[in-house]
Amino acid sequence: MAGDKSSARSRASGSDEGRGVYFAGEMEDLGRHLDVCHALVAVCVEALRSQNADHDAEIALVLQRAVGARLSAQVEKVTALAARFKHPRP
Repeated sequence: MAGDKSSARSRASGSDEGRGVYFAGEMEDLGRHLDVCHALVAVCVEALRSQNADHDAEIALVLQRAVGARLSAQVEKVTALAARFKHPRP
């Protein structure tokens, strides 16, 4: 693990292209983490809806719209940024 970080630092300190590839990898990793969070929100929404308690439907709606939708939008942005840095235009 320590070797991974030192090699990542050396790649990041290299050329602009190397830094771009490193940054793209970091952005892709962030996108994966956000994607997992989005999936967890979806699971919670479905659990709340299936319980059918007094306020669960409202809570599920708030999670879906306020959290899930925003996470999804951020995953799309991060994925697009990562692609731009991984494959820069000439």
